[in-house]
Amino acid sequence: MSKTVTLYLRALLAVLATLLVLALPIRAQAEDLTGHLLIATPELGDSNFEQTVIYLVAHDESGAFGLVVNEPMGELPLARLLGGSASEKLAGGESESAAPIKVHYGGPVEPKRAFLLYSSEVKLAGSVDLGNGVAFSNRRETIESLTGAERPRHLVLTLGYAGWAPGQLEAEIERGSWYVAEWDEFLVFGANNAAKWAIAIARFGPEL
Repeated sequence: MSKTVTLYLRALLAVLATLLVLALPIRAQAEDLTGHLLIATPELGDSNFEQTVIYLVAHDESGAFGLVVNEPMGELPLARLLGGSASEKLAGGESESAAPIKVHYGGPVEPKRAFLLYSSEVKLAGSVDLGNGVAFSNRRETIESLTGAERPRHLVLTLGYAGWAPGQLEAEIERGSWYVAEWDEFLVFGANNAAKWAIAIARFGPEL
């Protein structure tokens, strides 16, 4: 190999290395999608998330955390939910004198743990304000406070959550598994869960 070609290749590698270094901050500074919605595309090949709408509670360089908001599992008295395996009690149909609360499937991670997303006109202790009138908590005392007289106007109580490792969600979005949408009150807190995904696809999916 001639000296000229060798020098050219060395220069080219140096340029490529510089470009790679310059690209690293861009990846680290990817758009923060906290507070946005993920809408499963028809092409998503994961039964855990088929036709789901997910509210992203947190998203940064360390990964992402969200709650499915359109998959109700059933109703359960809050005392029972806090007292043990809620999934088994829902399946068993146990009755309780206390007023039941609707429980949603929040995702496949930690399916026996409760998470609360609610409208923040009521401030519950131990919560994090996420903006757009939405607050979040996974603390037991916050969920226990729902038995009090003052309850949020809207809430989604889930078992489990959806989680992504660093870069995983971005890769799934890039390959067409998710549509990303701005916050929408109906899609998060609306009562018609069966219609949420279809409405979200119509609003935010690609034009046909």
